[in-house]
Amino acid sequence: MRKLIALAAVFCILVLMLGLPAATAQSSAREPNGEDLERKAKSVLTALQSLSPDAVYQLLAPWRRNEVDLHRARLHRQIARKELEWAQLDRLLHDKNRPLDPARKLAIASPQDFTALSSAQLFGLFFGMYRMASDSELSTQFASEWFVTRRAVGEGTFEDWHQVRLGMYLAEKGGYVRMENLDGFELVVCGVADAGQWYIQEVFFKAGKSAGPITLDDMLAAISKAAIGPDEERLRAKMAEGEQMLASMKGQARVSYAKTGVRPGKLTGVIGEKELGCGVVQSELDGKFYKIRDTVRGSKGWGAMIAEPKEEGLKWQLILFKYAGGDGEFRQYATETELLSDLQDLESKGWGETDE
Repeated sequence: MRKLIALAAVFCILVLMLGLPAATAQSSAREPNGEDLERKAKSVLTALQSLSPDAVYQLLAPWRRNEVDLHRARLHRQIARKELEWAQLDRLLHDKNRPLDPARKLAIASPQDFTALSSAQLFGLFFGMYRMASDSELSTQFASEWFVTRRAVGEGTFEDWHQVRLGMYLAEKGGYVRMENLDGFELVVCGVADAGQWYIQEVFFKAGKSAGPITLDDMLAAISKAAIGPDEERLRAKMAEGEQMLASMKGQARVSYAKTGVRPGKLTGVIGEKELGCGVVQSELDGKFYKIRDTVRGSKGWGAMIAEPKEEGLKWQLILFKYAGGDGEFRQYATETELLSDLQDLESKGWGETDE
């Protein structure tokens, strides 16, 4: 009995030294479970039903809120530099085709009003909450009875850095809760467990059969698209044509190399004949915004091809690729001179592991 009393006294002394009550020391070891995540998910549902952007925003993981802060700061910089005009923002907010604030609840009438928005209000705009609030039928359907139809908790073991950048987790505990209502709405809340609690990583919301899903990633992409502006968006779309054409020609060059064991010298021409062609038809080299030069350059085990812009404002593009496989590397240049200088340097010094 004396030994038990002595052990208890030692435990109390240790707890006092740590400055923690015994109950806290025991509860800190508790792992967050599916029930905890379900309660968190239901809080998200309640916040969405209240149509309060701030209520939903405060439930998101701190790093997700930081992403909204980052996009908000970028928008502010675009406006300050006059790279984003009020006419563009006004169309985004009030245009009759799916406006972000159809009822003008935020009373945004100038760039200054827009920059005065809080991060929670910006989140609400691009997550479609002000649009939902202006639709009485949608609000009524949203309030109908909901049911939890699936719940899962497990470990994530993603090692691909690309997946990590997209928000996947490495050897962390994660889970989701799916809820559905009587009117066909669906809400999936995904969480990440850390330091004994759940953090909301992603939200998937679909309102009925006709409306497409809304996610936090969709919301961030929409803010980013608004910051880019329509002119820059069109420019990027044109640039994408050059990359797609170069990627296609890369495949043709690899086929030629696989059949002959010799690096081709040009894209057109028959595979295996003295000109060392790749079997490409001349018309395949000519796009709407770019044309591919009919020359395959490079050295040893790698090749290179050039996409020449057909419009002012578009950049010159270069693809570098290994004949043995891989995605290759795209590079962009303001002028042909810069591109050729870089390519000549690469052909002289080598690019990556150049052994055949």
